[in-house]
Amino acid sequence: MKLPKSFRPEKDLDSKIKELVNLLDSNQNTIKNILESSEEFISKYDDYHDIRKLYGLGQDLSMKIDYTDSDLTVLSEKLRIDNTIPFQGYIGIYLNALVDKIAGSYDSILLAPQEPIDGLGTLMEKGTIIIKGNVGNYTGSYMQGGYMIVKGHTGMQTGYSMRGGIIDVRGSVQGDYGIASGGGRIIVRVRKQK
Repeated sequence: MKLPKSFRPEKDLDSKIKELVNLLDSNQNTIKNILESSEEFISKYDDYHDIRKLYGLGQDLSMKIDYTDSDLTVLSEKLRIDNTIPFQGYIGIYLNALVDKIAGSYDSILLAPQEPIDGLGTLMEKGTIIIKGNVGNYTGSYMQGGYMIVKGHTGMQTGYSMRGGIIDVRGSVQGDYGIASGGGRIIVRVRKQK
């Protein structure tokens, strides 16, 4: 079989790679909408003192926008935390509400935060979240079910008050973990260095 003369492997491969990269980050408006929604979540954070009500706020906001799992991957890469603003680090609670809206029992969603985000996996019930990178405090707090893989390190209070599910930390955990938990399992693959 002869290949057509117009076929140039290197050029065609380059254009295919560019096409795939553009597909991943294709819907800039969706990312913008989610980022604006995240800002609304942060602005209302102080009005919700109960973690379940706060998660409910996240669920309500998530219903106003349409997105895919790849949009969430891109969003997690673009999120920047300003630690001078109180509670901004807990945007992970909202991110988890976004994940829960589209995750089925057997779905896997990849998140790749560039900096540690607090509260990822809060009240998680189903599906699998794969986190490529380090996460902040209260990872998997009040977790009910599902499977969370952290390909990095976690901050303080990992698995706080969790009731079910699995948190698989491929790195180390800062401080104590599993405090006040009544179920579930936490796997830590790297011991904390002294």
